[in-house]
Amino acid sequence: MRIPWLWLLFFLFWLVAAYFLCSFLIHPPIAADACGGWEVKDGRNFNYENSNDIHFRKNRAAHLAGYTGVDQGMNKIAKYLKANTQRGLTITGLYDDDENYSNPLGMNLGKARANDIKNWLINLGVSSQQLDTKSEERELSCFRNDTLRRGAMLAFAPLADNSTRIADIKSRLFGKPVTLYFNTGSDTPNINAQQQADFQDLFYYLDKVPGAKLDVHGHTDNAGNLAANVTLSQNRANDIKNYIMTNGGVIASKMDTNGFGPNAPIAPNDTPANMALNRRVEVTLK
Repeated sequence: MRIPWLWLLFFLFWLVAAYFLCSFLIHPPIAADACGGWEVKDGRNFNYENSNDIHFRKNRAAHLAGYTGVDQGMNKIAKYLKANTQRGLTITGLYDDDENYSNPLGMNLGKARANDIKNWLINLGVSSQQLDTKSEERELSCFRNDTLRRGAMLAFAPLADNSTRIADIKSRLFGKPVTLYFNTGSDTPNINAQQQADFQDLFYYLDKVPGAKLDVHGHTDNAGNLAANVTLSQNRANDIKNYIMTNGGVIASKMDTNGFGPNAPIAPNDTPANMALNRRVEVTLK
């Protein structure tokens, strides 16, 4: 009489096993290193684990707020870095090749995401000298409803020696303006590939050298009213300051603006071509 019950239990066991096997084959689990929980560690000195990682909207550089444990993790990372000033953190922003992102200052989406996290930590009191940013393009499988559930990797390391690069940037750009010109009627400057590279170096220098700042100076030609031209040049300098803040992630306090109108020409105002040279904004490392 017990044999039917044994067969019934045996049948139920295989039914449950078949269910889990089919579930695995149809919906295999996502690898932990792809989209799983967030873990940041520095040997035995620091370890933080959380079920959520830093999220980003597809094609966007700004992180998404409101995910449980992420703010807590960032606060713990900031506290650790502030207490261990000889430790650095490399932030590698991730992006997929099918994401669309345009940055006129030459920053790809991964670098923009890394800068977003960098500025998050700076706002929590971490020195920018402890933070390095990189980017990596990879085929990402962590999207859910256009939300990227893991947009960066964070890795602790000894504080990097940046002296060689800093010295090179200073020798090339300190006191030497990057000059931006505009098409007639446009508020957006024309920026070439060399200037994009120069801006990335300027941003790096601002991060690593305490007290470093940018002068953003606006200029005009001599056509029209002097007072109006001075106001126009100031407005254009302010526009470029905001442009750098938006596209380069530089905070306002690291830039000083001024408008000189037609009072500092670099060419005679005697031809349309020369007048166009005087309608400019100069961004200078100081």
